[in-house]
Amino acid sequence: MLNIAIDGLSGSGKSTIARLLADRLEIKCLNTGEIYRAFACAFQDFGYSTVSEETVKDLAKRTRVKIEFEGKKQFVYIDGKEYGTRLRTEEISALTPEVALFKVLRKKVLKLQRDFAKHNDCVMEGRDIGSHVLPHAKFKLFITATAEERARRRYEQLKGTANEAKYEDILKELNARDYADIHREVSPLVPTKKSYIIDTTNMTIEQTIDYIENIIRAK
Repeated sequence: MLNIAIDGLSGSGKSTIARLLADRLEIKCLNTGEIYRAFACAFQDFGYSTVSEETVKDLAKRTRVKIEFEGKKQFVYIDGKEYGTRLRTEEISALTPEVALFKVLRKKVLKLQRDFAKHNDCVMEGRDIGSHVLPHAKFKLFITATAEERARRRYEQLKGTANEAKYEDILKELNARDYADIHREVSPLVPTKKSYIIDTTNMTIEQTIDYIENIIRAK
């Protein structure tokens, strides 16, 4: 199978890049972040008082996960429930890295990811795809941009919505998220030696997709 692994910093545009690249190549796109976000939603719904190894282990043990596609759109179901726009709220964005920190949950998601890649040509994005989930992927991409640019993009995305936030607060949250992702003990966010590092700070999405497509087709 043709597997393309995309990792990158929060807010770097990797989800959009993965989706558009998959469209260009006419293959599926698995959004790993949405799987963890769905678990964060389920964690809230179960009403756990604290995030701990014990509560996350209980969550992983009690839940069943199913991934479905309707056309190009991915849906993640936890015990038959799909969370829609709730996946992208600031509250879930903050909770997700806390829940995803624990090995027991990452092991559960890892099996889902590898099973999917085994049976599908796909682009897969997340924070440890090239380094851990699909170490033998044909192509590995690491998407980055400055924290300031990522915060600006997020600010513009949220402006005028119910989740609107101050630029300074978004920047602070991104810096904290970067530190947590890079320094976590289990599957830290790092590019591999074979990763193509794509800095999107001064690139449009279209320019980025063109650049990546040229790399892939040249191989």
